[in-house]
Amino acid sequence: MKKISLLAISLITSIGSYAQYNYGEVLQKSLLFYETQQSGVLPDWNRIDWRSNSGVNDGKDVGLDLTGGWNDAGDHIKFGFPMAFSVTALNWGFLEYKEGYDKANQTDIFLRNIKWVTDYFIKCHPSPNEFYAQVADSKSQDHNFWMPAEMVDEHPMYGQRMAYKLSTTAPGTEVACETAAALASASIMFKTVDPAYSATLLQHAKELYEFGDTYRGIYNEDGNIPASGTYSSNGYQDELAWGALWLYKATGDKNYLEKAEKEYSEPDFLWSLVWDDKSYGNMVLLSIITGKDKYIADAEKHLDFWQKGGGISYSPGGQAHLTQWGSFRHSMNASLTALIYSDNVATSKKSTYHDFAVNQINYILGDNPLDRSFVTGFGKNPPNKPHHRGQHSSWSRSPKVPEESRHTLYGALMGGPSSPDDTFVDDRTDFIANEVATDYNACFQGVVARMVMEFGGTELDNFPQPEEPGVEFVNEVKINGESSRYTELAIWLNNRSGWPARIPNSLSARYFVDITEGIDAGLSPDDYTITSRGAGKATGGLQEWDVTNNIYYVEVEVDADKMPFPGGASQYRREIQVRIEVPASAPATAWDPSNDPSYEGLTGIVTEFDKVSIYSDGKLANGDEPAGSSVLAAGFTIDKVSGIAPFTAKVNASKSNDPEGKGLTYSWDFGNGKTASTKEASTTFETEGEYTVKLTITDSTGATAEKEITVNAFGERSCSFDTPRATSLPSIENKNFSNVHVIGDDGPSLDNVTAFTINWNLENNGLYGFALSTSDGNPGHYVDLSAKVTQNFKDINPSISITSSGFTGLDDDYWVSVDEGNLVLVSKTKEATIYFSNSSEVPVCGEKPTLSNETFSALNIGLYPNPVVDQLHINGDINKAQLTIYSINGSVVESTEIDSDEFTTSLSNLTNGMYLIHIQKEDGSVGIEKIIVNR
Repeated sequence: MKKISLLAISLITSIGSYAQYNYGEVLQKSLLFYETQQSGVLPDWNRIDWRSNSGVNDGKDVGLDLTGGWNDAGDHIKFGFPMAFSVTALNWGFLEYKEGYDKANQTDIFLRNIKWVTDYFIKCHPSPNEFYAQVADSKSQDHNFWMPAEMVDEHPMYGQRMAYKLSTTAPGTEVACETAAALASASIMFKTVDPAYSATLLQHAKELYEFGDTYRGIYNEDGNIPASGTYSSNGYQDELAWGALWLYKATGDKNYLEKAEKEYSEPDFLWSLVWDDKSYGNMVLLSIITGKDKYIADAEKHLDFWQKGGGISYSPGGQAHLTQWGSFRHSMNASLTALIYSDNVATSKKSTYHDFAVNQINYILGDNPLDRSFVTGFGKNPPNKPHHRGQHSSWSRSPKVPEESRHTLYGALMGGPSSPDDTFVDDRTDFIANEVATDYNACFQGVVARMVMEFGGTELDNFPQPEEPGVEFVNEVKINGESSRYTELAIWLNNRSGWPARIPNSLSARYFVDITEGIDAGLSPDDYTITSRGAGKATGGLQEWDVTNNIYYVEVEVDADKMPFPGGASQYRREIQVRIEVPASAPATAWDPSNDPSYEGLTGIVTEFDKVSIYSDGKLANGDEPAGSSVLAAGFTIDKVSGIAPFTAKVNASKSNDPEGKGLTYSWDFGNGKTASTKEASTTFETEGEYTVKLTITDSTGATAEKEITVNAFGERSCSFDTPRATSLPSIENKNFSNVHVIGDDGPSLDNVTAFTINWNLENNGLYGFALSTSDGNPGHYVDLSAKVTQNFKDINPSISITSSGFTGLDDDYWVSVDEGNLVLVSKTKEATIYFSNSSEVPVCGEKPTLSNETFSALNIGLYPNPVVDQLHINGDINKAQLTIYSINGSVVESTEIDSDEFTTSLSNLTNGMYLIHIQKEDGSVGIEKIIVNR
């Protein structure tokens, strides 16, 4: 890369256009767009508060983890070909104009966004001659579902997202070589900040290029990748040269340069650099690298075509317009090549090419006859109806419902006018002009970075701010029927969630009823009959709300297997019919719904109705609750906790109808001699035992309500996980763990580790991957330790030694084992265990010690079988003993008094896992404590 001098920029500025926009803000927002497009389990640095995990099952159909990467555009398909081009183009702009990223403080953000996709490409390349080029397809799957990305794993008709692979018998040269270019260019960027990761990227790039070159074919034809019609390939000759050029830039190996020149083919000059045609990038790179007249002539012939009078159409307002589909994308791609060429090659047309690019970017940002921005979330009158499912956030699978978009999509470049007439309509159904895509922003972002270098610009502070959620859950209600003895309602519970789109664990509705007339007629609340039918049921009879004023409520809850989700007209709502009825023997005056808080305004027509409130996961989500003298009657819950003593238990009282200003007071009794008087409280249980925690809530009237829970505190346990194991380590192939738990005081600090990947194959005795990813790049963003470990996983007593890892305290000798599918490293030299899992909960490990020094004879007690299949049998000196079965996290799952010397209990209702059997006599002596496994 040739460094642009300040003098050169000064000379360019004097004859060209001047800054009109905050280019730093544009760069910042363009990068944020890529976080909107992330698929998989979102990283903790993702800043889009209305996005959540999606595509979490990607790769399961082929036994791999293929989560991650970017959704292509307004859809949720992961097209590998344009995704790889987007990465290469972004990297090219970054490598040329990194100073612009530095000035706008976006460099680290850029690198982590690129790594998100290069990590995905590594997953897609499990062996040298295999590459998964696409996940999901457009015709039979994704394009039939206009819904948020979060719903692709939930919709029953969407199904498993299929993964499509290139191989030696199903080749795709253009995809393999373009991905090689993406990884090679990324390896240049990471070479100084993370050399180990850079080397990994480069190795994959070399293998992919060799794969694409050796086994040649068009990916959507010979490779059978279902991308025809959307991303059909016009050939792979240009990618052969393109991939070789980036490998040359990454390695300095002149064989790659010779290969690029050999594969170079002269194009027609009448298009632009784009996902399917790298010819125009090749001519610019070869002009810079070789200085040969042929490539310079080709590059200038192409760039001259883009000037006024050169052949391309110009709109009256000044847009260089190539074609109807993605017209802004083409002008930005041509602008990036114009800038990179003019900044690196001595040419008399330097200012012409420079001014062309400045004028095109300024047209997009607002210098146009419509006096508007064409970048979402930026500038004056930006478009707000891009063709983007997530930004629209429809619950009914219709691009027209709701009419207005529910979210702000920042930084996305619109497709642009479909004709060279400066005409544009903000209409999400017009996907030609309103499409947004990862490749649209790729070259655009490089142009913006160059503008920051020349004209300046600063990023916004405290950006982005969280969105204020709109209405997500709604009840639609009508009177289904009524008489002098009953009212029957039809309630449609709506899930229109979008912050993010999600499925709650529970969804319920409450109809509030005033039974004063029934009380006056001599009825009690228990005399009322509640019946229900449909997608759920009533959760009980009349429930207290404001007893003083005879206000009660009927609650209906959707069945767990019928939970609505925002994925279509027949999916986002569920109907429950409920009838409230007085006995036939009751006086005629006993039923009058007109005074019910939830009745006024109801008709026989379905309508959204706030007076029937709706609750998501037990919390009020929408609707009106009646006031009352007691805010306690609706009940409350206390979070239940268990753990290893000494441990701190955080307890929280949650109550759906607990608004601020109600004057509630809280009184905790923890059962350990300690108390508290706040809504959220914590205490430490110093010794092992069972504690009864009681909470008393008092309102402003003096009314009280109480709740109790049992907390189990267990003694300290060993965390050796039965190491060393007596057998070899089973295969753990391409397994990614998202959590690492360090147990013990002497363990390493791995707080910055975000993922651990292992690829161990017992049959081949091969450890093909052993790597840690970090959130802060210390000692690297991706640290491959494969070359820094020695292991004997194939032998008995498997162990591993780690050296020169770069992580403080990690270098050590460890026993290795697996625990319920999780990988465990137990230090041989220190009191430390490293536990890799996909659960955020710290594992409870080892066996619980005996509660007493006094024991009765365990030798005379039999416990079988173990593992348990159905029934557990115990015999011996056990009469009048107490049998307690604990789950591995300390919860009591069964407690029974044994009344004979032979005892059988069924464990068929327990889930698979480990359990602790504890038998204790009346005098406190313990006869047996044993871990069993239920299968």
